[in-house]
Amino acid sequence: PAAGGEYIPLAQIAELKQVPGPAVINSENTLTYARVFVNVDQSKVGLVDFVKNAQEAVKNKIKSGDIKLPSGYFISWSGQFESEMESRKKLIPSLIICLAVIIILLYMAFKNFSILLILSTGLPVSLMGGIILLFLLRFRFSTAVWVGFIALFGVATDNAVVLLSTLEDLFKKKAPKTIEGIRSLVIEGGLLRVRPAMMTTATTIIALMPVMLSTGTGSEIMKPMASPTVGGLVTATLSNLILVPVLYCWIKEKQLGKQGN
Repeated sequence: PAAGGEYIPLAQIAELKQVPGPAVINSENTLTYARVFVNVDQSKVGLVDFVKNAQEAVKNKIKSGDIKLPSGYFISWSGQFESEMESRKKLIPSLIICLAVIIILLYMAFKNFSILLILSTGLPVSLMGGIILLFLLRFRFSTAVWVGFIALFGVATDNAVVLLSTLEDLFKKKAPKTIEGIRSLVIEGGLLRVRPAMMTTATTIIALMPVMLSTGTGSEIMKPMASPTVGGLVTATLSNLILVPVLYCWIKEKQLGKQGN
């Protein structure tokens, strides 16, 4: 209404038109923004790789003048990509801490740097197995994959710890004085742990198979998470049953040679 109380028709002070426009005007930090949604098939290309390639392509288009941004406009990449990058920044320190704690616990269990080095060989071997299976299944590196590797590092050395504990007990009881005695005792200890090690690995892999074969909601996250554990356990078990006894036998033979000298 006007000052005198009479009503002024809107048509006298404005022009009414029906035109296309946004149903909602979004704003964040007092800045209005428009969203552009992109769905990425991560079975063909990784999310981070896709966004980095897209950023480079858009940057080149802006430099060449094919895309012109009005004054005050800018492009921000967010959504799942932003969450993925933040998760990776948090996971890297977690991974380092996890490995450090594993090494400290292994040293506390045996208090021997030689045995610690033998046990540590299982970590890169398990990492290799996990990467190989990811490559065969064509999974891309993601937050779920890194979580799977953290879980893998926690169980990769289990069989080696049990095997070395058995060998240490046998050597304390029998204390062989010859190279032949050392080798036969290592073989004896290895044979004692073959079946338990294989059963432990087999039951773990069988328990993870439903996750590996799942196709329902959430499988796109759970399958990449379980894959490093399955692949790494296979190679870690082979390393624990073959490489660990060989290295232990070699160290004992070196120690025997020093005692003889």
